[in-house]
Amino acid sequence: NILLMQNHHNFASFDIITDISRISLVGIGMMSASGVASKIFKILSENEINILSITTSEIKVSVIIASKSSALAIQALHEAFCLSSEDCILDYSSYTS
Repeated sequence: NILLMQNHHNFASFDIITDISRISLVGIGMMSASGVASKIFKILSENEINILSITTSEIKVSVIIASKSSALAIQALHEAFCLSSEDCILDYSSYTS
């Protein structure tokens, strides 16, 4: 995987970043739930996972992170968003600004 600025000829220099992963959370419920992106960023920060890039839409938030952090990120986000358990209650109130 290579993250490369498009139209690099307009820049004095550019960086090529290898060994990256994209983690995406997708769901129609994101349209009506505020604080989802904030919660993602907080969870990754608490796990000392640096975000290299962020993209969002009405139903999706994607982050680019170092591949070495992928397993930890997926596990932490699964737990935070109750993706592994039916006995979980989501609460975004502590993540909104």
